[in-house]
Amino acid sequence: MLHVVGNRPWAKGCGILHVERLATSNLRSSGTVRRGPWYPHESPWEKILNDALVVEGLDPRPQFPVSGRRLDLALVPEGAGVPIDVEVDGDCHRNPDGSRKIDDVWRDIQLQGMGWKVLRFWTYQLRENLQGCVNTVLAEWRRYE
Repeated sequence: MLHVVGNRPWAKGCGILHVERLATSNLRSSGTVRRGPWYPHESPWEKILNDALVVEGLDPRPQFPVSGRRLDLALVPEGAGVPIDVEVDGDCHRNPDGSRKIDDVWRDIQLQGMGWKVLRFWTYQLRENLQGCVNTVLAEWRRYE
């Protein structure tokens, strides 16, 4: 997103073609959301994990909004209990040295401070042991029921 601050009426008639075009064009989104092939998920692995959790009787909520962020999959208890954020991380979540991105670390701290349990799975873990990952989520969900 780009915000341009200035005098729009002046810019519309200033005589500088690219400034006039910028001042007169309406670049706002049409409100339509571009839907990817795995919508509402953002990756095939999010969808695969979601579907596996549904088979086990859970109700994951994809792209769940919390505090200005979107959680990959959220498990939200109806009554008392601890909500669980299930994140699916690919290589874009790693630094060149293999460590986790600082934004993900900060995100986990922020969510934990709000009472969420955070579970993260690398895509290779899902590929190599999907049922093991599902069992980890089930164990945490049952622990906090």
